[in-house]
Amino acid sequence: MQKLLSKLTFPILILVLLPLLALPLKAAPVDNLFIASINPAADQAEKLNRALAQVMVKVSGRRDILKHPAYETIRDNAALLVKPTDTPERIAFDGDALSHLMTSLEMPVQPADRPQLLVWFVRDGMTLVEPGSQTYRELQETAQERGLPVREPLLDLTDQLALEAGQLAALDQAAILQASARYEPDAVLVGRIDGETLDWALLNQGRLVSQSTSLNPVDLRRTMDQVADLLFGVETAASGQNTLPLEPVAVGAFQPDGEEIEVQGLESAAAYLTMSGWLSAQPGVARVVTAGRAGTGVKLIVELDGTGGSLQSLLADSTNLTPLGEGRYLWTGPQAIVTPETTGVESAGATEDAKDAAE
Repeated sequence: MQKLLSKLTFPILILVLLPLLALPLKAAPVDNLFIASINPAADQAEKLNRALAQVMVKVSGRRDILKHPAYETIRDNAALLVKPTDTPERIAFDGDALSHLMTSLEMPVQPADRPQLLVWFVRDGMTLVEPGSQTYRELQETAQERGLPVREPLLDLTDQLALEAGQLAALDQAAILQASARYEPDAVLVGRIDGETLDWALLNQGRLVSQSTSLNPVDLRRTMDQVADLLFGVETAASGQNTLPLEPVAVGAFQPDGEEIEVQGLESAAAYLTMSGWLSAQPGVARVVTAGRAGTGVKLIVELDGTGGSLQSLLADSTNLTPLGEGRYLWTGPQAIVTPETTGVESAGATEDAKDAAE
């Protein structure tokens, strides 16, 4: 392949339709999708922020998710979404709760089953690169950051009989797809190493995308990011340009025109999911958006569809919410596990109630 372009820009060189059958679609689950590795010596805020960033990139499949206008809202609620783990080197998040919150804020969430990528390497046109090599490990690391399942060939006798190094080097697409079929991938990436140069070819559903880069770790990382963008639909393959998947909108655009309330008594993702699901299902409620955290609870913006009464009247007869003051409620429904801190006025009222009960 002719090496024409700078290794800093990585534009796509070729995009052609192939007269070959595409590989059968067979998505693969991602391991540890909602778990992040952290430095246990860091302070708690730093650990939580770093863990959330790692997980958000995996869940969305995109690095630009950290620039999303609603990211700060997720970060404000991160402590509410944490699940216990058995090691201090990891932080886990409740997958259902995080996905639910991201969806309510109109943030992209990739399915748990992702396109599976099979990667072959050939060196100097003569040698198949063994799985587990440094190049494979560097690719796997970047793929894991993006939540992209990557598989290495076994290079057992079956592989060696089905595919020769020369066929990989010549980009014999029919032979490559036939040898790859046993792994049931959604796409195949072929890397042809010549000294410190690496020629790539991505076979993806009847299309071929090729480019040249260097073999250094930075370029490997960028290439793998570009492949992930293509497979996750973040980048337009025909032009090599981003499709602006995150529209430049103000933070307020993610908050509907509704009434803000505060719901206390939530200290777990399960309680949050139960409460928000119940509230969203109430007659007259069009949309519920989480707007931030408030102590052991959350701030919500509730948008009504106009078919019922006011939000206050809607919640007044509920046995799941107890009023704490103007716009503040205590969740007393399923999985309510804590009692919120009260203001001075509320404390005085509670004291008088306690005296009356004692008498």
